[in-house]
Amino acid sequence: MSLDKAMQAMKFDVRLLEYQLATGQITKEEVQKYLSQLPDSSENSENLNLEEKTSGQDQH
Repeated sequence: MSLDKAMQAMKFDVRLLEYQLATGQITKEEVQKYLSQLPDSSENSENLNLEEKTSGQDQH
């Protein structure tokens, strides 16, 4: 894969997004459009209760 193709594949990679926005390689509008096109996968999620303590144990 060429460097250009690799960069296109990572265009919306969250690790590079701030840099690309700052350098004008991508616009906020492009990001919003991309995010709005992502499928809703909330049905695959699971709620976690981080406040729940196990009985008889003090967790830190």
